Amino acid sequence: METIELKGDLHLGEISLTMKSKLLEEVVIRTNASIRIKGDTTEFVADSFKVRDGATVEELLKKLPGLTVNAKGEIVAQGKKVDKVLVDGEEFFGDDPTMATQNISAKAVDKVQVFDTKTEEQKITGMTTGNEGKTVQI
Repeated sequence: METIELKGDLHLGEISLTMKSKLLEEVVIRTNASIRIKGDTTEFVADSFKVRDGATVEELLKKLPGLTVNAKGEIVAQGKKVDKVLVDGEEFFGDDPTMATQNISAKAVDKVQVFDTKTEEQKITGMTTGNEGKTVQI
């Protein structure tokens, strides 16, 4: 805002003013939805959570809400211990989840999914006990 003092006879010419109603013509809201919940699966869009260059998946997991990683590399998701880490749907180096989280670059991950670990029987029957662990898929 600029204040102009008029002293004597002064002609400023034509001054264009924009109406307040025209200042903001349109608002577009887009969602990047960094967290999505689909049934029992919580999905995180990896690049929505900033990590340093050269970071591992473990460092990325520490940034995700609801996940914690202790000094031993053990992961807890939504209050339950993560017993499997899958890479593109396959187990990475067997039953040791830290092999994947400590050896894969966070930059290579598109999304992280967290869901209940189910036995083959539970997959067939659909019945759960409530004591299942969690699986993380990257």
